[in-house]
Amino acid sequence: MKLYLKPISCSLAVHIALRELGLDFDPVVAAKVGDRLEADGRALADIHPTAAVPILELDNGDVMTEAGVMLEYLSSQMGGDRLAPAYGTAEYWEFRQLMNFIATDIHKNYGPIFNPLVSPEMKEAWLGRLHRRLDYLDTYLGARDSLLPSGLSVADFYLWVMLFWCSYVGVDTADWPNLHRYFQQLSDRPSVRDALAFEQGGQG
Repeated sequence: MKLYLKPISCSLAVHIALRELGLDFDPVVAAKVGDRLEADGRALADIHPTAAVPILELDNGDVMTEAGVMLEYLSSQMGGDRLAPAYGTAEYWEFRQLMNFIATDIHKNYGPIFNPLVSPEMKEAWLGRLHRRLDYLDTYLGARDSLLPSGLSVADFYLWVMLFWCSYVGVDTADWPNLHRYFQQLSDRPSVRDALAFEQGGQG
C-alpha cells in the first residue's frame, strides 16, 4: 500500500493506524503548501481528483479517500475486531457515532480557524464551538484510557490528531483534565511517536 500524506495533517491518523496494525506501506509525502509530491513532483490530483490527503493506494491499485473510512477499512483488514468493534454490535454503533462526531464536529471545525481569510471574530466563534465539543468529549471519556469502554480503537488515533492540532490554534488541552491525560498517554505509544517523528522530519 501507499499512503499519500501531508505532514501533521489528518493523514497522520491513518499513518499511526498503519504502524499500530503492523501493515506494510510506503509513506509518500506531499508538500505542506500546494499538492506536489516531494519525491517526483507529481500532483496529488494525478492520484485522485480531490487532491486532498489522505489518499490510500491499495495493493490492487484501487484508491481510497476519507480518513474515517480508511481507518475503519484498515482495522477490518486485520480480521476479528482489532481496533474497531465487530460490525452490528452495540459498541460498533457507538464507534460509528464517535467517528462521525470527530470528523464533522471536531475535524471540520478547524477549517475556519486555520483559514487566513476568516475574520478574527469568526475564528473566535469557531474556537468557542471547538471548546464546547471538547467539553463534551472530556465528560464522555471520564477516567477511561480510550474512547470505547472495550479499549483502544482507530477512533482514538483520529481524536489524538485533533487534540494535537489544539496547540496550533492556541488551545491548551490541560483545560480538559480527562482529555489531557488521555492525550499524553496516547502520545507515548510507539506507533504515535514513530509516525509523528517521521512527519516532523525525524527518523520514524
